[in-house]
Order: sequence, then structure tokens, then C-alpha cells
Amino acid sequence: MKCYKGFDKDLKCRDFQYEIGKEYEEERAEICDTGFHACENPLDVFGYYVPADSRYCEVDLDANDQKSDDSKRVGKKISIKAEIGIAGIIKAGVEYIKDQVNWDDDKKSNTGDWSAATNTGSRSAATNTGDCSAATNTGRLVSGNQHWKPVSGNRRRKRERCNGNWMQFQSKRVYWMLYCTC
Repeated sequence: MKCYKGFDKDLKCRDFQYEIGKEYEEERAEICDTGFHACENPLDVFGYYVPADSRYCEVDLDANDQKSDDSKRVGKKISIKAEIGIAGIIKAGVEYIKDQVNWDDDKKSNTGDWSAATNTGSRSAATNTGDCSAATNTGRLVSGNQHWKPVSGNRRRKRERCNGNWMQFQSKRVYWMLYCTC
């Protein structure tokens, strides 16, 4: 199984020295205990090895059925294929996410933990529900021919022409800052 693994700056993980191009094997594999560990989702490696002083590789893992809370897997055998660095992890992460999308059944809103949605264009909308979800929109904030711009202080928001400045508004006790590019 194609996975991704983080290491310290010396290509060690838990005091075990690895080399690129080598294969390693252990007798037992128990998640978070023994065996070789790697992540299916490339971005999950950042939870184990921070980018500041780590190295990242693409690996082949002979994984068993055990999984952690994220995409971490465990196996008795691992092969260290190539060092790909931070840029390689990010690129692989984007491809991994794209591969998870059912493009035949795409939706304008998503639900579930860690969901994400993006839309662009005037009057665009994206919604998500679930823990750690995110929605992003670009385009003009428009109501008729007027753009929303808040009034400073505790007064209520009123409609004014937008002049390309930062806008702030409050929704359910969350303050949002937007920059209007119209």
C-alpha cells in the first residue's frame, strides 16, 4: 500500500535508522505499538513530524487492517521509496484529497467531520457541517446593486457602497473579516 512517512532530520523514527531504497521487516505489527507505521493521507504525517526539522518519504507498507484515528496504518514490512520533502507531501496531499471526491456525485454542500467546500463567482455560497469543517467563497458580496459594508461601533450593519476596504460583520458571535474586491 502506498503511504507516506515522516522522520527526524537524520531519517530516524523512534530511534530506528532508515535508509532510502531499503526494505525492513518485523515479526509483529500492532497499531501505535510495534511494526512500521505510515499514513495513507500524506497531510496526516504533519501530526507526527512537524515540517521545521523533519524529512518525508513515500513508502510501500504491507499494512494490516488496523487503523488509527487518522489515516495512520501499521504493517510488518516497509520499503522506503523516495524522499519527497514538504513540497512533495503537499502535492501528494492535494492529489489524495482529489482522489477521495466522487466527481459524479459532487455537491455544493458537504457534511461530516473535516469536510471542505469551495465556490467562486458573484453570489457564490458554500456550506459545511461537522467538526473542523471549512467553507470558502470568492466573488462579490452583493445585494441588488449594493455591497454590504458594516458600520463601525455597536450600531447595526447598514448597506453602503463598498470602496474596496476590509469589511467586518458578526454572525452568531463570530466576527468575520472580508476584503471586497469589486
